[in-house]
Amino acid sequence: DPQVIWKTPRTSPVWKRPEGRYSRSHTGGGSWDKGGLPASWDIRYGSLTFHVKPMNFKH
Repeated sequence: DPQVIWKTPRTSPVWKRPEGRYSRSHTGGGSWDKGGLPASWDIRYGSLTFHVKPMNFKH
């Protein structure tokens, strides 16, 4: 996230090779460079399933 609000050391090498990157537009919104990411995917947490899809407003 370009505006992370918590302290993070970013020492892990994975920070240097993101699979997707969001670029903010000067006129509002922005766009994703999804690299090798699929258009969407599911994440499961316990009995919950979240359908994740990068959107042009960042979330």
